[in-house]
Amino acid sequence: MFRRKLTELFFCLLTFTELWAITRDAHSFLLSYPGQEKPINCFRIEKGFLLFVQQVDINQTLALELDEDFKVREISAFDQFSFTQLNCIVRTDEGHFILIGYKILQRQAKIMIVVLDDQLNLIGERILPVSGADQWAECVAALQNGFLLVGGHRSVKSNWYEALAIKLERNLEIVWTKTFGGSSDEWLSTLCQFDSGYLCVGSTESYGSGQADFLIVLFSENGRIVWWKVAGGRGWERAVGTVRAQDGVLIVGSSNSFTVYESIFLMRIDFQGHKVYQKSIDLGSSFLVKGILSLDDGQLFAIYGEIWNKEFRKDLAYVIINSLGEVLEKQVIQLPNDQGFCKILPLSEKRFLIVADSENSATSKDILLILTDWQ
Repeated sequence: MFRRKLTELFFCLLTFTELWAITRDAHSFLLSYPGQEKPINCFRIEKGFLLFVQQVDINQTLALELDEDFKVREISAFDQFSFTQLNCIVRTDEGHFILIGYKILQRQAKIMIVVLDDQLNLIGERILPVSGADQWAECVAALQNGFLLVGGHRSVKSNWYEALAIKLERNLEIVWTKTFGGSSDEWLSTLCQFDSGYLCVGSTESYGSGQADFLIVLFSENGRIVWWKVAGGRGWERAVGTVRAQDGVLIVGSSNSFTVYESIFLMRIDFQGHKVYQKSIDLGSSFLVKGILSLDDGQLFAIYGEIWNKEFRKDLAYVIINSLGEVLEKQVIQLPNDQGFCKILPLSEKRFLIVADSENSATSKDILLILTDWQ
């Protein structure tokens, strides 16, 4: 068997709690099981949701099938593969699921990719044969003819990391591998597809004016660097999200160059890489950006992450902005203990599902789902 259904004992140990409304028009659901669960991604399926998590204590990947009320219908555990760290999961147009991360082999991190079909059967698995002491992949995109991964890479003789991009065929064979680096560390966090290639963003410590700056690289389909840009201030910036707008691209990350704490750093470029604007968005407290999402066909966007609460904890928060970067709505979701943002899953025009983790003194971390409306 490529996967196994977990026994009734697991369901006895797993508890489901529907919490009281925590904000305006919001309800939360807590899935608790002994151990530490890290949510990786959540997908809409027929009659419910499919939630992938990693059981961090034993590095096991789990798939939880939830009904429309977020109650667990079925849990699958995958025994034929194991990630040391699972970073990203995407779904292809055919309904396949692509899982990427890394596995520690002989004290070195090696990029691992797994492909599951729409019934969660294993149809492909590979440790990528990329030379170097350590490599990791943070994001993967499903292309028409393959996959593109981005992350970081360190050669055997170097103490610095280079930004890494790898294009694969559908059979997981490498088409090309490209690195980008200088005299210090570079890495790539995420990407989006252009008509002319692949826009990959991350951070650079070799170039720019500060300790670290946004790194923006456009690769052609054959892996050639078409252009690259940096942006930032005197402190450090790291780009973690990018999304297409109607006439360009928004790139977002965290920065401490313009406020005394971490704040949102937002940049908009056109399709030729020219800067339209850049701005810092101050939410009044340290805010760690986790991503950005288009909500209205490139007209409105949600920037989400974790905000430092005066009660000395991290709360989930998001802001709704327009294409000019103007904040239209700010929402902070306050719950006891620290919360960690995973993603936002749009459900309808004004409703989305927040997927996160929540600290628990008894079980370390639990899965937190929040159903909310935005104005």
